[in-house]
Amino acid sequence: ELDLLEENFLTTHCLRDAEQDSAGVWTVSFRPVAPRRDELDIRGTLRIDGATYAVREIAFEYLRGGRPWGRGTLHFAEVSTPYGVVRLPARGTVYGDPGGTLGLLLRDFEGTFTVGNYREFEEVGG
Repeated sequence: ELDLLEENFLTTHCLRDAEQDSAGVWTVSFRPVAPRRDELDIRGTLRIDGATYAVREIAFEYLRGGRPWGRGTLHFAEVSTPYGVVRLPARGTVYGDPGGTLGLLLRDFEGTFTVGNYREFEEVGG
């Protein structure tokens, strides 16, 4: 999700297919405007609560030269931290096949994860 917070994200990506389901959840897809040869990129779908605008889920694919090599899903939840309740990734799945030269060093991967410790957050000014 850090890629989505980059200052120039919307200059290189477009939002599309915004739809609201019967439960009030918005689904918004994003993708690169143009594939960048041999560069890493991201495309995916956000699911956003229609009443609170809180992100519920993000499904993503990492791209290399416009072709997918990894994908995953992050599910968000309200998480207690020493500084209050914050909406953060709580669990997810990841899969990938790095291929190319990187594939010689890193094998295909897949897995699920759960984040259980957000107690070591630090408050920052701003």
